[in-house]
Amino acid sequence: MNGLSAVQRKALGRIIDLCGDTTLARLEVAACALSGAGGDALAVMLRAEGLDRARRRTAFAPLLPLFRPRADGVQGLIFPAAVLTAVWREASARQADMLARLDEEGPVTDVIADRFCLAAASAIRDQGETLWPGTDDDQRAELASCFDLAHLARRGLRRLPIWIDRPDEEQIAQLRLLMRDAGAVAPDGARRLTEILFAHMTEAAACLRIVVQASAATGRDGFLSDSEMGVFVDRLLDAIAVRADRIAAFGPEATPAEIEAVRTNLVWCASVLSELDMTVPMPPHGVWEERTRILRGRIVSRLQALMRAVEPAVEEVLPMARVQISGRMVRHVPRLDAPTEGEAVDRARTLLDFVAAVRGPAGVFGCEAQRTKLVADLDERLTRYADEALELINAGDAPDEAHAARLVEWVAEGLERIERIEAARTVRRRVAVAGTARGAGTADRSAA
Repeated sequence: MNGLSAVQRKALGRIIDLCGDTTLARLEVAACALSGAGGDALAVMLRAEGLDRARRRTAFAPLLPLFRPRADGVQGLIFPAAVLTAVWREASARQADMLARLDEEGPVTDVIADRFCLAAASAIRDQGETLWPGTDDDQRAELASCFDLAHLARRGLRRLPIWIDRPDEEQIAQLRLLMRDAGAVAPDGARRLTEILFAHMTEAAACLRIVVQASAATGRDGFLSDSEMGVFVDRLLDAIAVRADRIAAFGPEATPAEIEAVRTNLVWCASVLSELDMTVPMPPHGVWEERTRILRGRIVSRLQALMRAVEPAVEEVLPMARVQISGRMVRHVPRLDAPTEGEAVDRARTLLDFVAAVRGPAGVFGCEAQRTKLVADLDERLTRYADEALELINAGDAPDEAHAARLVEWVAEGLERIERIEAARTVRRRVAVAGTARGAGTADRSAA
């Protein structure tokens, strides 16, 4: 194979464009192992693409998160990834003589990178329909305006960790000055700059600190709900609503992965609601206050319903039987022929896992006292059941000792699932020697 034809280069170029950075690196390693002119040509293409992407990352660093959805699913300002490639090609063509400068490190690199962003903004305004076909003028204007603010975003991102932590008065003043500069670029520049910073935040609720601290009117009731920045609160409430639906759909038939998912959703909702309570001044009886109350109520209602279902589920797995003692006197003892596998057992396991999973978020939703009492009751119920079952086994009253031992093992498993580890170990130690003393006594009598 003597090199690559124009058609092959074009086809490979399209494939390379679709590859992620990790895949591209793997392809480059694989290409280097190929022999012949074709392999060499492919390796050159891949190296050139890798260098080009590195330069794009340097130049467009503040805006790159805008070209992929947020990992937490919260709505944000998003542009198609394909547009990024098209805009970069045009901007790099307009600044071709400066491309090599992006390989350098230092303060000058930021200045060069900002020039590429301005070139990108100009290219979008000049050739928007070509670079981003099928869109309207407003969408293209939004993208171009984001590139206009790249120099301010680049500066702000260096201070972002401070602003979302505990900034002092001087640092808050710097944030407000940055937002004022963004407002000078465009009337809605502050909101757009916040969108860019928001795209870089792993924790969506941290954006509330930027929004509140950036305003000089934080003492006025309703300042945020009346401003364009209120969209960030709306997005968080929308995201809580989505997660509340997922929590409501959770049931005892859930898989371990679904239990972890509902725990993650509960932790996320608890974190965001706590941040809203601490950060955002909500007007009494306002739309936000009402939505927050309803969403919190939905989650609390589901939590309480699931916790109420735990003890009946455990009772179904560990049933008791009535035994007549004398006359009309009866007592309840463990029914040691109960199944140790099946739907009822799986349901009980899921609910016990759920009890442990909600430790933490239950406190935020005001359900921790109920959860704590439930754990204590379960601990007592399971331990008592194990004690009584082991008494029957040791007395030789179990119809099938091996099955009865497995049932007591399930009790130990249940204690583990509600995080009563020491109690579970005690039960396991006792079931390991259950029937031993009786067996030894029988053996001695036989020998005699």
